Amino acid sequence: MTSREKLLARIERLKKALARWQRQGGKPRGVLPGRVFWRPEVERWRSLVAYYFKSEDVDIAMALIRCESLGDPTREGPSIPVTAGSSDTMRAAGLFQHLPKYWPDRARAIGMPDASPFDPVANIKAAALLRYAPGGGWKHWSCYEWAKERVEKEQGE
Repeated sequence: MTSREKLLARIERLKKALARWQRQGGKPRGVLPGRVFWRPEVERWRSLVAYYFKSEDVDIAMALIRCESLGDPTREGPSIPVTAGSSDTMRAAGLFQHLPKYWPDRARAIGMPDASPFDPVANIKAAALLRYAPGGGWKHWSCYEWAKERVEKEQGE
């Protein structure tokens, strides 16, 4: 089988898996009540998020990934000014959309000084650091309120 044939076969398997997912209403069968599920592009990061985040924060972290990057670890945000009034711009990067001017310090703080913000492990680990560091929290993400509301709505609270 050629590499093209392998790729086409994999695409067909993914299409079938997506169709199954959609037939189930976008949620896996036998889910625990109160747990929020996202599209497969986001859900694939759940185990990694659960490793670094406290269990009570996993759904909100997953909602932030959905909001910030749609689950795409290579996503770059829109260009924003480096400083107010500056013509220099930067683009947030990765699953949790870390800003480049802060990334080197965050990468060092998580013990991965050479990691890229596009590395999903480093990106998630740095997000957890921001959440749990003294003075941290969810304030680093502009869509936190949306994420919180969405999780509460999905959980029926």
